[in-house]
This record gives sequence, C-alpha cells and structure tokens, in this order.
Amino acid sequence: MISQWKKALVAIAFAVLAPLSVAQAISVPGGHGATVAGGSTISVGFSDPNQAGATVTITVSNDLPGPLHEETQLEIQLDADGKGSVSWDVASDWDQAVLFGGGASEMLVYVS
Repeated sequence: MISQWKKALVAIAFAVLAPLSVAQAISVPGGHGATVAGGSTISVGFSDPNQAGATVTITVSNDLPGPLHEETQLEIQLDADGKGSVSWDVASDWDQAVLFGGGASEMLVYVS
C-alpha cells in the first residue's frame, strides 16, 4: 500500500515539475561574464520552448543607481521551437550590461 502511495506521489511530482525543468535562456557571444566591445553590435538570443511563437521582451541595463541608470528593451520574436535573436548596439559608455526578462536568469556582460 505504501509503495503505491510513493509511486503516486512521484508521478504527481513529475507532472507538476516537468514543465518547470525547461529552462529559459538568454544568450550572448561568449556567454555570461563575457567582454564585448562598446559600440559594436552583438546578437542577443533567447530560447524557451514553452513560449514558442511568442514575443519576449529582454531588458538591457547598465545596472547603475539613480540618475545614472539607463536601460533599453529588446523585443525578440520566437520561432516554432521557441528560439529567436535580435541585434543590440552595445552602448560605448557603459562598463557592463545586465540582460534580463522572459523568466530567464540574468546575463552579465562587461563592456570594454
């Protein structure tokens, strides 16, 4: 009897947690912590199979406080597989950029 309860609980856990295991991801050349050249144009990608066909907004911030804070939004149209990308002109006067949105973990890049 206990064995059947354990099997049932495991089945419920998989049913509830399986959709959460598909990770949303922001991608940039070189990955998290990469250095990109200020004034260059890089490709910012996003993937999430659960959002296939949707448009995702990614915010890019210089991560500075108060009046020094700057940010821009990037709209990425995802294809049928939940993947997409857009070009971003890297601000030449930023030291770093933090990219976030779409439910993905933040992505940090340094600007040189």
